[in-house]
Amino acid sequence: ADYHLKELSMGEYDQPVVGMKSCMDWSEDSGDWDWRAREWFVVKEAEVLLSAEGVLMPRLVMGVEARAQCVTEDGRLDDAPVTRPDHPLVLYAEEFTRNFDLIAERLSVIFHLRELTKAQVLARFVAERGIEFDEAWLDVWNEPTATRMQVPQHRMEVHTQTVRTAGGHLVQGESFNTHMHGVYGGVDLNLDSFDLSSAEQTDRSVLPGDAVDIDTLTTEELRQMISSHGGCVPPGITDKADLVDIMGMILESLADFWGNISGSGPSPYAKGDQDLLRRVFNPHLSDRRHDDGGKFVPPDATPE
Repeated sequence: ADYHLKELSMGEYDQPVVGMKSCMDWSEDSGDWDWRAREWFVVKEAEVLLSAEGVLMPRLVMGVEARAQCVTEDGRLDDAPVTRPDHPLVLYAEEFTRNFDLIAERLSVIFHLRELTKAQVLARFVAERGIEFDEAWLDVWNEPTATRMQVPQHRMEVHTQTVRTAGGHLVQGESFNTHMHGVYGGVDLNLDSFDLSSAEQTDRSVLPGDAVDIDTLTTEELRQMISSHGGCVPPGITDKADLVDIMGMILESLADFWGNISGSGPSPYAKGDQDLLRRVFNPHLSDRRHDDGGKFVPPDATPE
């Protein structure tokens, strides 16, 4: 995730949101080429919620922050936020942060960084509450694992050079203007900044609604249900058994998220929602259709 952030910020790939500018674009607009900076994923808000059913739910807000190394009074190096509002990396970080959730839905590597951070929020809650688990929890993964306690840090540097030519030849004696633009940094989840020792009660439910047994519905209820899911009943179909079969096939097809938002068949989503989801997962901007092993997770359908 950190490596790809550096690539995006320096314009190595198309931006995941139409209209977003890379650092190089901002420098081109302002003429400001004399800069180096550090760029970090950060957690801006983190808390644990308790659903109406007693389920723990991590909630967080993530973003990107531009920083620069400075020497403290005691001679140590410290990463301090860049405060100059027109700095190219500050402008990029602000725009990335503003669109973070949309970008996370579009780019798999950002999505999984956010999900990993949610898991760490819950782990921190468990540790701070002193919760003890049954041994069965610890035996879920039987293979021994070793964690490499290293902080990932990457860099991306772009070198540019300006030369003067005349008649197709280099002008002798003219100095070459060389610029080097670098972005450094890593991932700083900074969970120490948040009190994760308690969970806030919420009325939100995480359980699906009551399941409907289609075999118990009347023929009229089946027709209404087929219509509400975007299906249709062929002329001449009147037997309840046939209607149950049609509704059953529709329910089986609803497991295909990409088919549900295609706009060309039955779907649990309203037409307007399908249009929105097709824009979010535009294949020219999003790589989520290729999540490994068919493990794609659709976005949360709740309004918040």
